[in-house]
Amino acid sequence: MTATLKDAFNLFHRGSLALAEMEAHGIRVDTNQLERSLAEVGQEILSLEQSMNATEEMRIWKKLYGDKFKWRGNDQIADVLFNHLNVPYPEELGRTKTKKFRTDKTVLEILKHPFVKEWVNHRNLSIFRKKLESLRRDVVDGFFHPNFNQHSARTYRSSSGSTKESDQDARGFNFQNIPVRDKR
Repeated sequence: MTATLKDAFNLFHRGSLALAEMEAHGIRVDTNQLERSLAEVGQEILSLEQSMNATEEMRIWKKLYGDKFKWRGNDQIADVLFNHLNVPYPEELGRTKTKKFRTDKTVLEILKHPFVKEWVNHRNLSIFRKKLESLRRDVVDGFFHPNFNQHSARTYRSSSGSTKESDQDARGFNFQNIPVRDKR
């Protein structure tokens, strides 16, 4: 069978209609559980911040960066760990294109530093909380209505939202980017 432009159009058209129907119906969300989860994650983040604020690493970090301190400052934590606390950097993993220290999961797991472990946990929980808050903003009357853009040239399967964290707030909750690797 030879596909034609008309066949391709019909495939995309039928797919768009089906996705539009799914969008209109929405997905029921247990808003009570969502609120409980947000409260639990928020409490855990607060507890981690209190614990981390009592460490020497955090004292040094806040002294170095003062008003510019950022909990999620990857360049900042790299500077504190490798330049000021003299934690050995695993050079065999290389650096970024701009010759900065990498602070991705691979590097941070190799360090096995107690402060780093807490910081990574804090970072992951903060990302998770942002995703939950984004979902909460997009729920209407107990339903989430994702926007599936089948016509997206990048993947032909994009959902509302963005894979880039910086765009997440502006574009809403991305239904096709739900974290599944972390059992929590």
